[in-house]
Amino acid sequence: MLITSGSGSSLCLNSAELYDPTTGTWMVIGNMSYSRELHTTSILTNGKFLVSGGLGSQGNSAELYDPSTGAWIVTGSMNSERSEHTASLLTNGKVLVTGGSNGSFVLSSTELYDPSTELWTVANNMNSGRYQHVASVLTNGQVLATSGGYNISLNSTELYDPSTGTSTMISNMNHARYRHTGSVLASGQLGVSNGCISNIGKKDKLKLPFENRPGQGRKKLATFKEDRYLLNLMKKDRRKSSRQLASEWNSSHGKSISARMVRRRLFNAGYKSYTTKRKPYRKPSHCSARLKFTKQCSNWNFSDWKTVIFSDESHFEVFNRKKKSFVRHLPSKSDKSFNFQPLVQGDGRSIGVWGIMTGKGVSPLVFYDGRMNGQNYISVIEPVLLPFIEKNFDPDVTWYYVQDNAPCHKSAFSMKRFTKNKINLLDWPAVSPEFNVIENLWDMGYNRQ
Repeated sequence: MLITSGSGSSLCLNSAELYDPTTGTWMVIGNMSYSRELHTTSILTNGKFLVSGGLGSQGNSAELYDPSTGAWIVTGSMNSERSEHTASLLTNGKVLVTGGSNGSFVLSSTELYDPSTELWTVANNMNSGRYQHVASVLTNGQVLATSGGYNISLNSTELYDPSTGTSTMISNMNHARYRHTGSVLASGQLGVSNGCISNIGKKDKLKLPFENRPGQGRKKLATFKEDRYLLNLMKKDRRKSSRQLASEWNSSHGKSISARMVRRRLFNAGYKSYTTKRKPYRKPSHCSARLKFTKQCSNWNFSDWKTVIFSDESHFEVFNRKKKSFVRHLPSKSDKSFNFQPLVQGDGRSIGVWGIMTGKGVSPLVFYDGRMNGQNYISVIEPVLLPFIEKNFDPDVTWYYVQDNAPCHKSAFSMKRFTKNKINLLDWPAVSPEFNVIENLWDMGYNRQ
């Protein structure tokens, strides 16, 4: 038996455990790639486990667990973010995902996962948006989606036919419901849980209406005004955990709400937890220099940029000590300052590389150890840069060499060598790595670590 992630005391988990019935013990296995809750897990025909969607993850992410290797592997992402959806293994080996919520709306969309290609394709929509519903694979291979809802529960049902890829509305259930269960009987019929049937029977004997009377049921623990207070509390420090927010809310209201309830209230208000983006810190002088540079080069065409030699060094960490953090915001507020985390150079063991990139191609990578000073920098670049220029640029072509403003680049020794070798330097604004196209190559390297 495989248990995947879920909600802990204060945060979504990324841990997983296996239960061995022969020994009656639990064993912790490797962590999943993403923390998540309210997701789905499907056992594929090849024996692997497919985990998709949920809160706390990227929303549309999916990953595979291979019992033969004990490893988690990120697979293709869904086309839509969703949680509290359903995932059904079809007779053709594909997985059908239906409905759920994207944090703002209840979804009617569906998509199919193909284990052979590890890709998701958008399928035809259901006739109704469904959330906290049940989807059951019947003995004839069709999928029956029943009820669902959130503030308003449904009694509608529909059948998905894999042979046509369409859903058809069928007869309604007798009672609207959500967060229910559904089981396919040996006869091929679909039944709801015994608890539902028992409660209906009791009401029938007492001649009571089946609908809940007004004012019945569990009351909301917090009022609308108190929910607004929770939102304001979160906006004061968007990096606070749900456990911290719950503690502050409880101390000011004399009530007790859980961290899980905080996450639900924020999610229902449209606030999801995202990984903070990293952005270099810039002073006003840096911003002015960037504006001046963009105006200077605004009329350059593709041919002009082909004469620019982009260079850079990068370090690839042997021990990756990067730590994720999360921030809550509305989907439309992804560019606000509170989403960014300052990027600071680490001091872990790393491998240094230098290279250049132009419209005519790239140079070989040069590897180096230790810290870089002016003399080391020149000894690294000269054996590669000068032959590259001679090979790719005609003598009558004016080209420019781009480097950032690192001390080793601007040292007296480096500038003297540039003058001697007639290296044309392009004045480059400080703290502007995204202007240098070679950064895209480094990103590809980081993502493959």
